[in-house]
Amino acid sequence: MAILDNVSLPTVNLFHFLGTYKKALDKKWNQYKTYRRTMKELSLLSDRELDDIGLSRYSLRATTRDRCFKH
Repeated sequence: MAILDNVSLPTVNLFHFLGTYKKALDKKWNQYKTYRRTMKELSLLSDRELDDIGLSRYSLRATTRDRCFKH
């Protein structure tokens, strides 16, 4: 029968985990704020101005979401 002597388990540092989780939440929050600000500014433009920059009012949300929530 084999006896295991020096078995070491990986240690989980709670502070590292919480720090990483907070960074991820901060990133998502900043992306969301950028999305809201961009949507607000673009929605103030006229259809003509949106057309000039290659956007339509219909595609505004999807385009803004794709640009703001890149990884």
